[in-house]
Amino acid sequence: MATLISAVGLHWGSRAVNAAFRSERDAVNRAALVSTPKVPLDAPYPKLFFQKGVNLTAEFPSTYDSEGAREMLEALPLFGVNAVALVPYGFATRNRPDVRLNTTGGSWENDDGLIQLAQLAHARGMKVMLKPGIWVEGGFPGDLEFAAPESRAAWFASYRVFLEHYAGLATRVHADILCIGGELAKLTPYADEWRSLIARVREIYPGPLVYAANFGPEFEALTFWDALDYIGLQEYYPPLTISRQKW
Repeated sequence: MATLISAVGLHWGSRAVNAAFRSERDAVNRAALVSTPKVPLDAPYPKLFFQKGVNLTAEFPSTYDSEGAREMLEALPLFGVNAVALVPYGFATRNRPDVRLNTTGGSWENDDGLIQLAQLAHARGMKVMLKPGIWVEGGFPGDLEFAAPESRAAWFASYRVFLEHYAGLATRVHADILCIGGELAKLTPYADEWRSLIARVREIYPGPLVYAANFGPEFEALTFWDALDYIGLQEYYPPLTISRQKW
């Protein structure tokens, strides 16, 4: 009984400590951005601009809602960076037709941190791409494949909820561009489903859209480029091997 009481006490104690830590962190974050202007929601979305950009993915201990992430973002213009991609993840498992969101306080992918970094990036003159990705347990996005029509329909329905969330967030932070997916090579052949997703996202987010196709067959065979505003290419080309020859 004593052991049980101790375990329960530790559980509730740790929850209280975590809640207090998050509350203090949130107060620090709000204070750090109190003088940082927000982009008006009715500001235009210019489609033509040259991007010298980087991906910014923030992980423990310097998650998106941390001083460390803000310091990293602040340093980027010193290197000529004028655009940043914020890359929150949804979570998936191979052979399981769903995408799981984890965006609340305490999560590495929490929305508050993304809102703060987008606001700070805009204030420092950088464009912002919101690029939600899929973290596949034990694999890669290109491993996701659902041959059975009912499983594929379930996955697209789940992914639709995922995109709706981030389309709403992209609107809220006035992201300059929204990437609707990337490297889902075994699912992009189903163009009708993607066109439906794109139409739904446009109902929520008024800015330009792109898909980030993997190099090779996916990029070359994609059939819904015309429904987007940009063509996106993930250039993960393997190293070029040059054989030596005598001339």
